Amino acid sequence: MANSTLRKVITAFGVQGEAAIDQLTKESGILQTAEAIPANKNISHTYKRVDALPAFAFSAIGTGQADVTVNSNIYQSDLKVLRAIQSEQTDVVDSYPGGAAQFFRDDMPAFNEGYGQAASDNIIYGINSTFGDAAGIKGLWYYVNAYTNYIRCTGTSGSTTSIFAVKYRPGKNGCGILYNPQVANSQGLMKTIVMNNGQPILEVTNTTTGAKKPVYQVIYESYLGFLSTSSYDVAAITRIQDADSDRPTAVQMDEVIDKVRGNSSNTVLYMNRTAYRMVRMLKNSALQMVPTDLAYSSLIATWNGVPIVIDDNIVNTESTALDT
Repeated sequence: MANSTLRKVITAFGVQGEAAIDQLTKESGILQTAEAIPANKNISHTYKRVDALPAFAFSAIGTGQADVTVNSNIYQSDLKVLRAIQSEQTDVVDSYPGGAAQFFRDDMPAFNEGYGQAASDNIIYGINSTFGDAAGIKGLWYYVNAYTNYIRCTGTSGSTTSIFAVKYRPGKNGCGILYNPQVANSQGLMKTIVMNNGQPILEVTNTTTGAKKPVYQVIYESYLGFLSTSSYDVAAITRIQDADSDRPTAVQMDEVIDKVRGNSSNTVLYMNRTAYRMVRMLKNSALQMVPTDLAYSSLIATWNGVPIVIDDNIVNTESTALDT
């Protein structure tokens, strides 16, 4: 499987970073399993892609032949800033048991969770303004459409979900989540900035009267992107609904893996719990038991060896506008 996940990257930088990433990856299968690729320009990533192979041709012995070259181009993928600014009134913070340090430390799990949900959602839905963030990164849905790598079911718009097949590849020409190594080397995945050296700042509360209040402020920020350099990186089964004729079939499960030319060593199937329940129904329909069987289980961890990973950030309310 993946050589380096975001979890591995962060745990390399000490206990504080490990605790932070541990909190958010519990709820996001994508962040836990995706290949982590350091952006080679920190806030952007450039790579060279061969767009056409050099042409070979037969010729008779002793005759000439035209020259050929490798047809390639340089591409760039930009990272985006994912940020939250915490502002807390001094009266509340100063009276908190343990003071300001303990107050913000106790709030850290909530910010970790919020970061994890926002990052995972954007990796899935990307720049779609309804389900993602128009100012965000190009996520899985963007590449599914760009490569036209989708298999459509017939669910009702607004009541559907999707199953994604992602084939991860390491390296600067690979596929995975881009992160800023400059930030990761110093603070981990998410950078924490305590404003004004931990001293109060005056925050305007009324622009008309100029009224202000003293607050403590902390900024949490990270740089993220998603890199795909091949049309065989991402595919999806779309418009899935828990209704007759709208559920994924065994053939479709095989086909979505084939669309990324995937195998058990480099590919992951992402789905939410609704889609997972429907995939389990495929097992139930084909299950055979004999009198000596003492246990029954419909749980499945892989599809023909390809890992199945749950991510609750894939919603059940997708619309057909996503893949039209």
